[in-house]
Amino acid sequence: MKTIYVEGGPEAFEDLHDKEWIESVISIIDGTNIEKVTDEFLAHWWGTSRAFLLPALLVDGVYSAASQGNPEFPISKDSLWEQYLNINAFKGALWKSSESSYCSIYYAYENLILGVVTEITGRSLRITDKTFNSEFIGVFGESLMGRVWTSPALTTAKEIRHAIVHNGGKVTGRLDKMQKKPLIENGDVLISASDMRSLFKYLKPLVVELLTEAVKKCS
Repeated sequence: MKTIYVEGGPEAFEDLHDKEWIESVISIIDGTNIEKVTDEFLAHWWGTSRAFLLPALLVDGVYSAASQGNPEFPISKDSLWEQYLNINAFKGALWKSSESSYCSIYYAYENLILGVVTEITGRSLRITDKTFNSEFIGVFGESLMGRVWTSPALTTAKEIRHAIVHNGGKVTGRLDKMQKKPLIENGDVLISASDMRSLFKYLKPLVVELLTEAVKKCS
């Protein structure tokens, strides 16, 4: 049996949407050759952040409707959340929301990397090409690649997605040897809402750094 892993209360699923950050990204790439690929990336991240919010939105809505703003309402929002956790379908939704959102934001970031390099080089490339890293270095250099593409944290995130999407959610030999790996139980890779939030927070400044450098190459 698969382990249903749920960590944290409703605050773990609170809104990740950052309007100011999105506007700052748009201002970087506006009118450039990488505008289209960046718009596609932002749409994926926006959609994922909306889906990730749904469990908290559900409980917030039910609580607001039931309490009608009464400060003396006998049940707290956290208590209502705990009651929902008694429903296996809700727990399953939290589990898969965290896992799917983690994979989604990483994959969108990977596609952004690919799209930017493809646009600047004018070549038809794939992430799995043996020459992709060389193409990246040819455009941006090794230093930037080490920060925004091949860092240990990104390598781990990539392997986590691979394990979930292509290995039935089971830990791979490569992931098992990594220093900072997720919780693993009975061979299952367990991704929490906190893991999702941490990856989202980690990737945001890397997106800005990548696009800032990419715009210089488009000039």
